[in-house]
Amino acid sequence: MSQSVSATSFSDLPDGQMESDAGFFPVEDPPAIAVPDAGAAEVEPAEAADAVKDTQAGSGEDSDAGDDSEAGEGTEEDDEAEAPDPAAVEAVIDGKVFAAVANTASGEVGRTTSFHYRQDGRMIWAEYSGGAVVRGYLVGTRDGDRLDFRYSHLNINLQTANGVCASKLEVLDDGRIRLHETWQWESRPERGTSVVEEIPATT
Repeated sequence: MSQSVSATSFSDLPDGQMESDAGFFPVEDPPAIAVPDAGAAEVEPAEAADAVKDTQAGSGEDSDAGDDSEAGEGTEEDDEAEAPDPAAVEAVIDGKVFAAVANTASGEVGRTTSFHYRQDGRMIWAEYSGGAVVRGYLVGTRDGDRLDFRYSHLNINLQTANGVCASKLEVLDDGRIRLHETWQWESRPERGTSVVEEIPATT
């Protein structure tokens, strides 16, 4: 399932290359997130911000106005780079159907798995099935171009599985929506990334 994500598309498999059991060519798992030692003192965001201000005040007294101007310009550029795409923020997912085009090998969602999305305000939910998934559900929230949800499903071995996912919306040139997903199982150790795309409605 779920940030721009680098994954291998089905169409990019070299001749003779076998796909994984989930129907995908494996991609590398994202790097592990460093977790501070349990004994380390936790620093509150406000305290960290005060420490940064004190350091800047002590070291920046001799800085000239030109340096301050350059620093300000850099901050504006960073803010602009992080701003979400307005098209993605306004994109409608309610009633749309999505299918996976790439997934990490440890995932169970395959290219024949379809997701039927709904949205009401900030609340989102979907039912999904197909491939290795007999029946699955997800529920969560949307904030602009980002979806955060938990998922749970029953696989073809009649085993239950669940996890958490964050998805970033992208609007493609043809107007369809692509979801870049970063997910982690809560029922087992693995985690990974996937990409799902909107299936055009048939007339």
